[in-house]
Amino acid sequence: MQRIADGIRRQGINGVPFFILNCKLAVSGAQTTAVLGAAILQSLETGKPS
Repeated sequence: MQRIADGIRRQGINGVPFFILNCKLAVSGAQTTAVLGAAILQSLETGKPS
């Protein structure tokens, strides 16, 4: 478990909540439903993950 936590921190993820959308877009911290909704739509528009 510590290895996983260390890897996450190396990626710059240091807070919760933290969402990675479609492997392309990250949203950190508490956000409004409008912000999360816009981020989800934006991640869907970027196409499938590579």
